[in-house]
Amino acid sequence: KYVDYFFRPDFGQGNTIIYDAYIELKYFDRLKVRVGKFKPPVGLERLQSDDDTSFIERGLPTLLAPSRDIGYQISGDLVKRRLAYAVGVFNGVPDNGLSDAAVSFHKDYAARLFFTPFQPDTGSPLSGLGVGIGASSGNVDGLPLPSYKSVGQTSIFPFASGVTEAGHRTRLAPQAYYYLGPFGLLTEYTLTEEGLQKGLVRRDVAFRAWQVQASYILTGEAKGFTSPTPKKAFDPRNNGWGAVELAARVGDFRSEAGVFNYGFASVTTTPRHDHEWVGGVNWYLNRLLRISLDYGNTNFGGGATVAAGGNRPSERVVLLRFQVNFI
Repeated sequence: KYVDYFFRPDFGQGNTIIYDAYIELKYFDRLKVRVGKFKPPVGLERLQSDDDTSFIERGLPTLLAPSRDIGYQISGDLVKRRLAYAVGVFNGVPDNGLSDAAVSFHKDYAARLFFTPFQPDTGSPLSGLGVGIGASSGNVDGLPLPSYKSVGQTSIFPFASGVTEAGHRTRLAPQAYYYLGPFGLLTEYTLTEEGLQKGLVRRDVAFRAWQVQASYILTGEAKGFTSPTPKKAFDPRNNGWGAVELAARVGDFRSEAGVFNYGFASVTTTPRHDHEWVGGVNWYLNRLLRISLDYGNTNFGGGATVAAGGNRPSERVVLLRFQVNFI
């Protein structure tokens, strides 16, 4: 009644990884206490479950947010159903990373506020509006370098040899969503400023990413932050075909020029910025089974020698997922 627990292992590619393992005391609505390994309260799409995202791979701002970390968190509603908060202290992980150990005695501190000012009024066209901001701050000494990947899961930002994390890191992530009937809109921007070092050169550099994604459920189900439940599960003999959703996303990722000026990356191998657009179709046969098909296109600015045209060739990828969600 008052204690929840969650455990999520992953067995992909012959490895066993524990993504989530936590307990949460929820005796007070305004002061829930969570302990273990879980998602720090920073990125909006990162806080959305894999079961519920509109696309097979997450957008570019998620690359700059922590994936999972071990720590403590308190959360709840400051104003019931209108203003939620979360504050936590964590070991610290690379951008879009996770770990089962602390690399130093330094800690990461994360917090998030999220407003849903019209949610209690279910008859209002603004009841599906949510606006918030997440942030974190901490030391990165000893952490591995982050790995930034495109929608096709290829590296979009290889660092130069000899570069290490060093110093401080600050993240800021304004975010919002809006749902009205079968229509959904989600957008976020993430800024990360973190310390890097190569030899005697030690500087703070900034990485920025944004995305806007929109979706529409053709079969009329209500869109939300979680997956829809089809009005009619797949049963063609009784005119049931499940729910069909169309989705589109545009996003951008870039680093400041100092990354190259300080020798942390090479302009001939590392793009200065990356721009993507993704289109997708989701077919929910029932609440448990989903089939997704995405097409992604990523264009790069830089990342090749002048002789090769100066820009890395664009990436085009088709992704297909068959997903079972046990609930």
